[in-house]
Amino acid sequence: MKLFTPAKLVLLSASLLLITSCQSDDEEFITRRLPATDTVSTTVVAYMIAENNLIGNIRSDLEDMAEGYRKAPEGTNWLVYMDDGPSPRLYRLYKKGDGTVAESLIRTYENQYSTDPAVMNRILQEAYSLYPADSLGLILSSHASGSLHSSQSYKESMENLFPFQTFAFGQETTSTGNYGTTSYTMNITDLREALEDIPHLQYILFDACLMGNIETLYELKDCARYVIASPNSTPASGYPYDKILPDLAKMGIYDLTHAINQYVTTYATDGTTWNDFVSSAVYDLSKLQDFASSFSRMLEEEGSMERLEMLDRAKMQLYENEGSSNTENPSYPLYDIGLMIDSIASPETAAQLHGKLRSLIVQYVHLNYLSVSLDGERMLLPYDASRVCGLSIYIPRAIPYWDSNREYNSTLSWTIDSGLSQSMRYSYF
Repeated sequence: MKLFTPAKLVLLSASLLLITSCQSDDEEFITRRLPATDTVSTTVVAYMIAENNLIGNIRSDLEDMAEGYRKAPEGTNWLVYMDDGPSPRLYRLYKKGDGTVAESLIRTYENQYSTDPAVMNRILQEAYSLYPADSLGLILSSHASGSLHSSQSYKESMENLFPFQTFAFGQETTSTGNYGTTSYTMNITDLREALEDIPHLQYILFDACLMGNIETLYELKDCARYVIASPNSTPASGYPYDKILPDLAKMGIYDLTHAINQYVTTYATDGTTWNDFVSSAVYDLSKLQDFASSFSRMLEEEGSMERLEMLDRAKMQLYENEGSSNTENPSYPLYDIGLMIDSIASPETAAQLHGKLRSLIVQYVHLNYLSVSLDGERMLLPYDASRVCGLSIYIPRAIPYWDSNREYNSTLSWTIDSGLSQSMRYSYF
């Protein structure tokens, strides 16, 4: 029996919008705002990798940001790093005397790989140094496929590591002359490397698919207080920055949860059935270490490891299947972590871990489906509250079947600290 019980479930917009608030024991914390805006300065950097087929959508997002910045509180520094061609640029939005918004160019760069963690780190260090503030935010916008490994990581391509190809964050397509094109990406370890020595962030927002997974959150737990992301796919048109930018600028937990509600409501009420897979969550990274310790103790209980080894992926809850009926070996083997816990833990331990999840997942807002087919016409994977908590985890194929992600996953901080690396299923040998 699924034991995840949302602390608050609200039905809006004729059954279209479901809001799950999971912070049941600290309501004051949810509703607390930052101090008045005249005493607080904030800096947000939108790091946008658009050398791919999202270029038109991301450019449209920039127009939405300009509109949203008109309503931003005083003290808001909003910077954009845009890589949509051979001359990436960093600029700042500002309000003119008549209230209109304009761009102020800070720097234009020679052609560079924005998926290189050294480049990302250099850009962010410069941006936050030029515009220091009381609170800092970061938006990462591009293609993504969660915590799964990519051999097209720019760094690993230079080092010739991990010779198999799957997925990651960011897509940067570049011409290679007579050899056509190559796309570079970032693995989540690359992201951690890029972010670990910049000033601590209030939040990271992933305007990208599948980044609401435990491996990514855990890898970035020392880089930010909150992550905003979706455990399933996101629409190409992205977040409605014209509506939510003021909330993202204020940065309080109330403001961040209001932003994701605005995001999902926008798609729930736009009259487009295809958008009925949209979701978003706010995750509190300060809860991760305790959750990992509890998860590890769960695996030490009698019978848990055996149940993990025998776990049938076809009975787990996928977050994305691209229209495929292959539930045993899907393209994106990212499954609901709550249902996984229910399948391997004792009822008492599962209840305790779901309590930890309710603290970790501050709020999860979703529509009626988890996936949409690639033709954009068929809604798939209906939302089922008994099977979905709003956070995914990679589950490899059972031994002896080969799983190309297993080697890379075995090196991740979550796999090690949670105790999963002690299992045959998650070990690489």
